[in-house]
Amino acid sequence: MIEAGGSNVVYEKILVLQGEPKMRRYMGSFLQNGKYQCTLTDKGRTGLSALREKQYDLIVLDMMLKEGDSLEILKEIRSIS
Repeated sequence: MIEAGGSNVVYEKILVLQGEPKMRRYMGSFLQNGKYQCTLTDKGRTGLSALREKQYDLIVLDMMLKEGDSLEILKEIRSIS
């Protein structure tokens, strides 16, 4: 579990939208080794679909995704969650 700023907020389900393949693999490996449930994708629309199907505790968004405008994806994430 990841504790936010020493508070009692705990993150267990994490959605990672990361365009760079090496970074996505590294983040996935690191999080899964830490026993977190994580969903990894390199596409904004795929991440939004996952977010509509499941509730996540934390979302990591690459602001330089190759597919789609990351700021538009961020706005949609905010409207969903």
